[in-house]
Amino acid sequence: MSNPYRRFSIDDAVPEKSSLSYLKIFSEVVFPIEARGRNFNSTPFKAWAEQYRLGSVELSYSYANWFDIKCDPSLRSKDRPVRFGLVFVRDGTFEITTEVDQISVHQGQCLLVASGGEFCVKSDNGCEISIVIMPGGWMGDSLDPMDHLGIRLFSQSEGWGAALRAFMGALTRESLADLVVPPEAVAEQLAVLTALACGRTRDSLVRPHRQATLHRARLFLRHHLQDPGCTPEALAIGLGISKRSVHILFAEAGSSFSAELMGVRLDRARDYLADRHRDTMSVAEIGFLTGFSSPSHFIRCFRRRFGMTPRLYRVTA
Repeated sequence: MSNPYRRFSIDDAVPEKSSLSYLKIFSEVVFPIEARGRNFNSTPFKAWAEQYRLGSVELSYSYANWFDIKCDPSLRSKDRPVRFGLVFVRDGTFEITTEVDQISVHQGQCLLVASGGEFCVKSDNGCEISIVIMPGGWMGDSLDPMDHLGIRLFSQSEGWGAALRAFMGALTRESLADLVVPPEAVAEQLAVLTALACGRTRDSLVRPHRQATLHRARLFLRHHLQDPGCTPEALAIGLGISKRSVHILFAEAGSSFSAELMGVRLDRARDYLADRHRDTMSVAEIGFLTGFSSPSHFIRCFRRRFGMTPRLYRVTA
């Protein structure tokens, strides 16, 4: 197993063109994400990557002397599965920015990141990493459902996080030639250590992104409140998480998918009823515009929520 099955290098090439080539290879081969370049500088671009098969997972080593990449899950096709990347910084440092955090990841630190999340990664002075790509279902129930949108940083000097960092650090390109156990056994050991490290570090999550995910879920509902196909399945696809995770997300907020959807529909209906520019619209039309197929159902739900009929609310607003 001493030879990689994929290898590429870019040396002293035109910065923007070559960095885009690296981005294409990185996002399609090294870590399958929906990515695009953000900013380009004038420094000649250098990069290389090698990829190995390690049993059920893929192990890559990669270096670039600078990069600025955004992972945008809105570009992900609906049938593309979420994958996890276990990243170990072998040299240098990079910054990762999410909706709510910005952290620096330094040499010797380990990071677990999901391809379903939205984040930016940047390094001004170069960084060498190794990264293990794991299918979303490969970890089974070892990871919290919301980890599909979150990030875990392992920087501990003791415990399972330290053991995981040491294991990743020892997994060099040279060591692959001297494995005395089958590659699958190494992959399974990585899975066990990752699960243990995640279990022992739940309080040290780099923000689990529940609030940010809940905000995105509510935005989705507001944008699709009139759509009859606005279902838990559709929301799960829109967020890049499982249907089960959608129900967990709302349950932890003391709500449910049905209650949230009803809430945004009634709030929008109330706004329309108070809008003098919509005075010519009937109550039934406003109900239809806000996702209610039956006028009587709309009236019952509105009265239950606001204590009066839509017609009376319009008069008093």
